[in-house]
Parts: sequence; C-alpha cells; structure tokens
Amino acid sequence: MVLKGKVLVTIQFACLAVLLFIPYSRKRTLITDVTGSAFILIAVIILAIAGLNLRPALTVMPEPKVGAPLITNGIYKWIRHPMYLGVILIGMGLTLIKFSFIGAAVTCILMVDLKIKYRYEDRLLLEKWPQARQYQERVGALFPNIRGL
Repeated sequence: MVLKGKVLVTIQFACLAVLLFIPYSRKRTLITDVTGSAFILIAVIILAIAGLNLRPALTVMPEPKVGAPLITNGIYKWIRHPMYLGVILIGMGLTLIKFSFIGAAVTCILMVDLKIKYRYEDRLLLEKWPQARQYQERVGALFPNIRGL
C-alpha cells in the first residue's frame, strides 16, 4: 500500500515541476496573469492554514502518520483535504499565468491524481479511525459540504 502512496506523490510533484518549468506563452494577458496569481495566493493561504491545523499529522504521503490524531478542526472542519485543494489551485494558477495547453493537460492529470490520492487516504483513515465515516459524510472533500442549504 505504501507503494501506491509513493506513486501518487511522485505524479503530484512531477506535475507541479512540469507546470513550473513550461515556458510562458506570448498570448498571456493581464487578466490571466492576475487571475492566476490570485489562485496561487489563495492556495498559499489555504496551504498555510491547513499546515498549521494539520501540524501533528502533517505528511506528504496519503498514509496516516503513525501516532497522529485524526484532525477535524480548523479548516478541516469545513474541508477534508484543503492541502489538495491548494495544490490544485496552484496548478490552475500556473496554467493561467503560463497560458499553456500543456499546462492545462498537466493540471487535469494533477487533479485526477489528487482525486485518487484523497479517496485512497479516506479509505486508510476509515481503517484507522472508525469515527472518520461520520466526518467524511459530513465534510466535503475539496469544498464545504453545502447539502441542506
């Protein structure tokens, strides 16, 4: 099972590296630059808050850290995987700034990878903490659960 986590993390970082190093397009505009930068700024804020909330359980791997508690407070009260949301927003922001078809394709791969990763992580959390089921039913994976509004 750890191999699956390593593969998913490798794909995630490979996608981010491609997004960082693809060249800028000559067709980019002020709107795409500003919007992309806003996505990245929001992502950094989400990642910082999530990192602080997740501190005792923080790991890049989807497998839960040994001895760490199940974190359901702070930003995790609203979103189960805010770190993954932040990474997706960085991918989208870089794609807009670089204004690249390759960037869009890589961001789609990144999003699929992270969806597989958070589903795998959710399964592992259920194995470790039975109470995670109610948490997963109540809290949305990447966005707040707005059922009932």
